Amino acid sequence: MKSNQNNQPDLSLIWNKMWNWNVYNNEELRKFKNLDKLRIIKELGLKSNNDQKIFDGGCGDGLTLLTFMKEFGCEGYGIDISDEALMKAKANFKEESKKIDLQKGDVRALPYENYYFNVCLSFGVIEHFLDYEKAVQEIYRVLKPGGVAVFVQPHLYSFAPLYRLFRQWQGKWNCGFQFEFSGKRLGSELLKCGFSEYKYRVEAPYKDMPYVYPFDKFIRIFSKKWGHYLFLIAKK
Repeated sequence: MKSNQNNQPDLSLIWNKMWNWNVYNNEELRKFKNLDKLRIIKELGLKSNNDQKIFDGGCGDGLTLLTFMKEFGCEGYGIDISDEALMKAKANFKEESKKIDLQKGDVRALPYENYYFNVCLSFGVIEHFLDYEKAVQEIYRVLKPGGVAVFVQPHLYSFAPLYRLFRQWQGKWNCGFQFEFSGKRLGSELLKCGFSEYKYRVEAPYKDMPYVYPFDKFIRIFSKKWGHYLFLIAKK
């Protein structure tokens, strides 16, 4: 398999394969999860504004972006490294009769001018980069002053990292390089980049993670800081 400049396997090859995996092909499950994530993000403070431009870096099949566009009535822009994902995204937007600007590319080198977007989404993307700081800097660059970045990441304090290590040991891990953030670590990186403030929330995984879900739910009885999903909003 080809490698990029960081000696990581070629992400486009990995995610072309992933977007043909049955978990990613379950659109009904993905729609449910997107609506639930939208609910949590709104509870964290993201407000609707139909004049805004919203960008999804690593948009995949476009269903996340489509969910936000329907909620906020805003312009949508998406970029992804996978041809397979972009093909699915174009089909989804055509079916919904929604216009969107879709491009193939890497969130570490965005093809947009400075101060272009009101909201930038990054759901499960930057944890796959050794040089994730470049993606954070690019998101900061393309946000307008007062704009908001929304991250949904695998959380460090969960049983999921142990499960990932086990799957990697088995040789059955398909998602390439990955690591996990704590809320404070990601927040501190965002402040270093120039963001003025952030807040985060941790949630348990959904039931489609059967080996992690029961353990995380049990630990959350004692600590709400434990769970697979890290939701973080940062303001420029």
